[in-house]
Amino acid sequence: MITEKSNNRYQKRNFSPIIFSVFYFIIFCGSQSNSIVNELNNLKSVHFDTKKNAIFELHKNGKKSIPLLIKEISDNTKVINEIRNPLSSFYGEPYVFFGVFSAYVIELILGREKLNTENSYKSQYLLDEPTNYIYTRGLIIDEENRIINEEDLIKIRKIYEAWWEQNKSKSIEQLRDDWRNNIRPLNGSKYHWE
Repeated sequence: MITEKSNNRYQKRNFSPIIFSVFYFIIFCGSQSNSIVNELNNLKSVHFDTKKNAIFELHKNGKKSIPLLIKEISDNTKVINEIRNPLSSFYGEPYVFFGVFSAYVIELILGREKLNTENSYKSQYLLDEPTNYIYTRGLIIDEENRIINEEDLIKIRKIYEAWWEQNKSKSIEQLRDDWRNNIRPLNGSKYHWE
C-alpha cells in the first residue's frame, strides 16, 4: 500500500533527473553563447590565423552566430579588407568597416553550407579557398554605387535586425534556401553587396 508520505518521496526522486536536465541545458547553452562571444572577439584580432579560425567557428555555429554578428554591424572600426575574393582582378578598397566584415560573415553563414578547408594549413587566404568567398569586392554599395560610410552602418544594422526578426524562426536550411533564391537580408533596401 502506498501512503501519502511514500508517494511524496517517490515524486521527489523522479524529479531529480528533470532538475539535472534543466541545469545541464542552462550550462550547455551558456557555454555555447560564451564560445560565440569569444569567437567574435577573435574576429577582431589582428592575427591572421586567429581571425581565420574565428570565421570558421562562427560559420560552424551557424544560426546561433547571426544575432551576435548583427550587433557588430554598426562598428565603424576600419579593418583590412580580407573579404575581397582573391581571384578578382579588381583591387578595390584596402579597408572596410568591421561592421561590414561582420555582415559578410552573416552572408557567408547563409551563402555557404560548408566551407572548403582542405588546404587550410597552407592557404594564404582568409577563407582558405577562393570558392569560399561569396562576393567579389567584399563591399556594401549604396544605390548611387558609392561605398557606404559610417552613417550607413546604423541603417544597415537596422535592415539586418528587421530581416532577422522576420526570419529567426526559420531553420538554417530554410535561410540558406532563401539566400540561394536571392532572398537576402539587404533585399528591398538601397544597399547591395559587391
